Amino acid sequence: MLPKTAVLNLLRWLGIESHIARNAIVMGSAEICVRVLNFAISVLLFRYLDPQEMGALRFVFSAGILFAIIGDGGISRPAVRLITRVPREQLGEWVQALTAARILLNLIMVGLLWFALRSPLSHQLDQTTRLLLAVWSVAVVFQNFRKNAEVVFQAHQEIQYHAFFLLLNRTIALIAQLYLVWRKSDIWGIVAGFIIADAVDLAASHLFLLYRYGRLRCLPSLKRIRHLFVEGVPFTLNLICQQLRYYLDPVLLKYLFRGTASTVDTQIGLYSSALTFVTTFLFLPNSLLAAVFPELARTYVQDRRRYRSLACDTLNLLFLVGGGLAVTVFFLRQELLPLLYGQKYSDAVPMLGGAVWAIPLVFLATGLSAIFAAGNRQSFATGASWIATASKLVLCYMFLPHYGGLGASYVMVGTEGLLVGILLVELFRWERQVLNLRTLLPATLLHGGAVMILSSAGLPMRAKLVLVVVYALLVAMGAYRIYRRRRLRS
Repeated sequence: MLPKTAVLNLLRWLGIESHIARNAIVMGSAEICVRVLNFAISVLLFRYLDPQEMGALRFVFSAGILFAIIGDGGISRPAVRLITRVPREQLGEWVQALTAARILLNLIMVGLLWFALRSPLSHQLDQTTRLLLAVWSVAVVFQNFRKNAEVVFQAHQEIQYHAFFLLLNRTIALIAQLYLVWRKSDIWGIVAGFIIADAVDLAASHLFLLYRYGRLRCLPSLKRIRHLFVEGVPFTLNLICQQLRYYLDPVLLKYLFRGTASTVDTQIGLYSSALTFVTTFLFLPNSLLAAVFPELARTYVQDRRRYRSLACDTLNLLFLVGGGLAVTVFFLRQELLPLLYGQKYSDAVPMLGGAVWAIPLVFLATGLSAIFAAGNRQSFATGASWIATASKLVLCYMFLPHYGGLGASYVMVGTEGLLVGILLVELFRWERQVLNLRTLLPATLLHGGAVMILSSAGLPMRAKLVLVVVYALLVAMGAYRIYRRRRLRS
């Protein structure tokens, strides 16, 4: 308890007394560490594998993520919302219902995956890729079941435990990959290392769940299972759209880009190296919203004024941080990408220059979707996501055959911008008090000024680095000011 008390005292000394702000900081800090570990794993593998091998691996990972949608079924967020609103004595009933629902969903997922591997869709895949997909389905099952513990921790706002097991998973994965690269393992060993990390995380988190809350002895209720499925339908549809927007590109490149098999895998590897810079940051808004969403759902029913102020501050923070990351990476892209991944990935620099502008748009889209979900408007957010996803599919069929990864990067920016535009228009009509232009204006001026200054021709590298550091400090100060605002305090 002593380290936890020390952390709480430090946060109080900084003026952050709200449990929402503390949870957001704890989860955000853990997520930053997790992304650093993930990024270290990516750098390690990108430098170890050539673009063609990396393209094959990223295709397997992306396809696994898309199949994981079926195994999750969108029931995690409704479970958080339901457990938040029920007495603690009913926890066991809901956890058992959640487990039973996951068993059914993952059986369906594995069956569909094996059917796809035997269907005409797999004719373009070689035997190694098919076997890798089959083996990777084990990791996908582990990842889906570990979400049960995450649901309980989030619902009871014990974010520190959720953060710990996230760090444990990525730490084990990094250690495993370091060992495998040192032993010069092949792609099969790399996949096995990730599976081991997920298995250890699943076992440890559920053992701790039993220790923390005791053995949950009760039979799953069919009524509760059905309730989870019904509540999860809009979340499932939204999750499908979200994952398709983020992870469909490598899969479509495999089927749409014109070239030999090695050329296609190389194009996937190059695009994945650029996409990693984007996806590394895309999970930061999820961390913030994991801490904020239960309070948003509660205050929408109990205190509408607080709901609006909390939603406003959340959007301001996401826009400030997301824009800052995009501007920083864009103006350092020519130095960062070859430095981290090696010169063999230098052809991906133009792809990174386009894809990086999706970061602030995805941050805002994630925040807006959570605001609509907490306000019982998930169906509208889902409809907007479907429109954006359908637009992406059309644009991918237009641009990917000729432009490959470069076309995919610009398609991502366009579809995310379309989604944000739709959600903002509806939010203005529904809860316009959430949109406070007076608070968004300083962040807009800061980002715009940074772009104008850093775009100056002939700017020396040293001067550029100094300006980027100053700009990052201003963004951090703005984020800290938002945390200090009265609206984020209890």
